[in-house]
Amino acid sequence: MAASPGQVRLEQRLRVKIGEAKNLVLRNHGNSGQRDVYCAISLDQEEIFRSATAEKTLDLSAFFGEEFQFDIPREFRFLSFYLYDRDRPMKTDRIMGKVSIKKDNLHKYHGKDQWFPITPVDADSEVQGKVHVEIRLLQIRQMNDGYPQHNVEINLVDEDAGFQEVRVALWHDSPGVFGNVFLGEVKIPLNDMLPGDENNAWYFLQPRDSAGKHQRGDLGTLRLNLHYTSDHVFSSQSYDSLRNLILQSTGIEPITSSVSWLLGEVVPQKQDVVQPLTRVFLHHGQVVAFVSAFARHEISKVTDTNTIFRGNTLVSKCIDELMKLVGHHYLRSTLKPTLDLIFRERKPCEIDPTKLQQGESREINLTNLKEYISLILKAIINSALSCPPVMCQIFSELKELANTYFPNEREVRYSVISGFVFLRFFAPAILHPKLFDLTTEQIDPATHRTLTLLSKTVQSVGNLFLEIISSIPNGGQKAYDTPLILKEGTMIKRAQGRKKFGIKNFKTRFFRLTTHSLSYSKTEGGTPLCAIPVDEILAVERVQESSFKIKNMFQLVQPNRTLYIQATNCVEEKEWLDLLTKVCQYNSHRLKHCKSTSEHAPGCSAVSNYLECDLKIHIDSDREMERLRSVLMENMASLEKLLSMYLEYSFLVV
Repeated sequence: MAASPGQVRLEQRLRVKIGEAKNLVLRNHGNSGQRDVYCAISLDQEEIFRSATAEKTLDLSAFFGEEFQFDIPREFRFLSFYLYDRDRPMKTDRIMGKVSIKKDNLHKYHGKDQWFPITPVDADSEVQGKVHVEIRLLQIRQMNDGYPQHNVEINLVDEDAGFQEVRVALWHDSPGVFGNVFLGEVKIPLNDMLPGDENNAWYFLQPRDSAGKHQRGDLGTLRLNLHYTSDHVFSSQSYDSLRNLILQSTGIEPITSSVSWLLGEVVPQKQDVVQPLTRVFLHHGQVVAFVSAFARHEISKVTDTNTIFRGNTLVSKCIDELMKLVGHHYLRSTLKPTLDLIFRERKPCEIDPTKLQQGESREINLTNLKEYISLILKAIINSALSCPPVMCQIFSELKELANTYFPNEREVRYSVISGFVFLRFFAPAILHPKLFDLTTEQIDPATHRTLTLLSKTVQSVGNLFLEIISSIPNGGQKAYDTPLILKEGTMIKRAQGRKKFGIKNFKTRFFRLTTHSLSYSKTEGGTPLCAIPVDEILAVERVQESSFKIKNMFQLVQPNRTLYIQATNCVEEKEWLDLLTKVCQYNSHRLKHCKSTSEHAPGCSAVSNYLECDLKIHIDSDREMERLRSVLMENMASLEKLLSMYLEYSFLVV
């Protein structure tokens, strides 16, 4: 949603790649066998993601290699990564340590592989929340009571110059063997206060100075790659001049003097430009012209056809980003059924004799692998006509460019496409299905090996498929009879129509939002207990925590009732709210225009048609423009240096 004139909105985005952990400590019992390790990501102390379990790893190391990307829906103080050791026989997870990074320090590690020390976790260091404190200084060595109401400890620290700070510690009066539980403390300096001054404010609770100090020894390190962006987005009109310059890039000759090209040249982290640039051109319907212009320049400079688009150039990365944006539902409909079968059956597929497990047969494993390969290839080949139109248009442009510059090398027209379709689209999605939102399953080493073999195989699919998807220059729209899945996952719902409030009225259900309906069932794949047509979703609103004493709650308003739902965390809540809000907007749009006397007026067709066309690729153009403006300002010195070199070169030529 665009900011109104005079308004500014904060948008935060985080991309995290969890690499590996090294030099982990031995278990308490001292043996050095194998163990299962996973990593949980938290904003403050709210867990938002959990990595797959690195199974049967050596005690001293664990490899994850997972990437997570999400919008941050609220303010936070710490981004934390908790490492857990899963004890299968005891069915317990033992915390091994954590990496905790202050929000204010995230920019220091932007786009870099960094090893972070793993620190201890104990009750005194895991604090959260705020406390309200009111202080009135009556005279230089006297103060009024602290304002908190229960279990408060107030210390006046006396140094040579007098009282220097007030320390307020909160405790939970817990009966039993454990006694009182420390909740956190705050330290308020008095140095600048004069008699008669008042201090009335909320303070974040902090851990004690001694937290973790009793645990000594190196707990190891965790390798992370962080991309954190925090943008203050202004009104849409604020970006008109820069937006026009960027959109004019496709008509600039030579293309190397366009704003888009220069941004790609001077920004060290190319992905910081690729993502917003691709989204802006896609939003304004010019992404095909943009890719075509930049691809023409790159192909025209090639002398060895084997190197076309093999590097991470601006245009190749933009095509990658475009396929992720528009191809999400295409991947799900094409690959997910077979991937679900693989995760469900978990048949061994290892064919390397040196890697066979005891009791496995290479012949049987080969049969299993061939079965899965056949299913994957059949699904891909039969999906050609379902390929998103904009992808078909891009591939058609690439094929024509190959024909123009290499008319005597027929295979080039296919190789320029296959590198994107198979090597950079289908193959990565098969190898890393969690990254492409194709599964939430934990992927064990054997299944990962199966996916690796399948991923390598799809790269050899024949040219017939490529001919079909690159022969639709207008991207003929295909009517989908099967509803597209927009989002699915587990949430908690409050029973509809119940007047009494009680814990029994809250049930865990698996929700699925498609272009036709929102449904829920007891388990994933189960028979829907209820299906709400999308055109009956009138409104969706966040519910204040005070209403149910529950976080991440929202309500879905229908004609005759209201459904209350609790998301698993703040990130999930935002994603569900954003999608359902768009559903409501399209409903409002349809109802508004259906009042027209013309049956062909905009909005008279079913709301699901609008959702299929637009909802699955929602782009906040102003937000992306702010990202481009930010990287432009951050790299202004490099741009000025490049301009100086260009002017000097022009002078010498003249």
